[in-house]
Amino acid sequence: MARHLLLHIVIFTEEIEVMLDVGIVIRTQNRPLMLERALKNLSEQTLTSWEAVVVNDGGMIEAIDNLCFSIQVPEGCQLRVIHLEDPRGTAYAYNRGLRTLAETKYRVVREDINTWEPDFLEKTTRYLNQRSELKVYGVVTHCSEVKEKYLPNAIRVGKKKPCKTDIARLDAPSLVERNPIHPIAFLFTPLSYDLVGGFDEKLPMFAEWDFYLRYLLRFDIEVMPERLAVIHEQEDAEENSGDALQHNTLAYSLDFLRKRWMQLPPDSAPLAPEVIRRAGEAIQQSIAEASSSKKKSKGLFSFLKRH
Repeated sequence: MARHLLLHIVIFTEEIEVMLDVGIVIRTQNRPLMLERALKNLSEQTLTSWEAVVVNDGGMIEAIDNLCFSIQVPEGCQLRVIHLEDPRGTAYAYNRGLRTLAETKYRVVREDINTWEPDFLEKTTRYLNQRSELKVYGVVTHCSEVKEKYLPNAIRVGKKKPCKTDIARLDAPSLVERNPIHPIAFLFTPLSYDLVGGFDEKLPMFAEWDFYLRYLLRFDIEVMPERLAVIHEQEDAEENSGDALQHNTLAYSLDFLRKRWMQLPPDSAPLAPEVIRRAGEAIQQSIAEASSSKKKSKGLFSFLKRH
């Protein structure tokens, strides 16, 4: 008999009848310090017309409820929590949160580890509002990055610097070779999410990369050259990457993507046949590198950094 995955939904603010500007999904698990920072970061946004859903992906229920209860939610905003009994991964958590949100003009998903500049929501919603007549349904911003070390009761944050994934424009060929989109930096419309089909829950890894590729089959993603999101990276992530990730899961995900993109019909604009072929070759090479015992840790970390 299948287990019930959804334990309960907790609402920490009153229901709001008017349509809000942005619906936000924050995936968390057992990272109370990061979730506390993420919630504080959310409450400091200059735009105060949002609904946020924290998706607890099989983590500590009481600690997460206490953190959400302690946040001062701005007037006109709403916060709720979904508790999942078992960890289901990024794709499921994002989809579950997005489909729980009330009707909003725009949507964004984020992990609890990363943060926004205070005016991220204000500037990205204004950007899409000004381009609504041009049928622009998604925008991604540039990012900053910081290295940080996780201590028992604190996070030691390093100096902020420009992200190396900055781009001037985004197209399918460039996205095939390297994914410059961080979920927290990408604002999109609910309609575009529905038409693309959401995040593929069969993918234990790279569901975001796959979503963006499918997104570009139907819609353009415009780039705002402002650093409005901050990517936080663990200082010793490269050292731990070979031990922390299961390489068979990586190989399965990459092979799944290779088969999907190689099977696309030749007229699947804007992905030309040559681009699809290159995607298959690049993914196949990455599988080989990740499976090599000599390159497991370093090669895997390098690939994950690109995607």
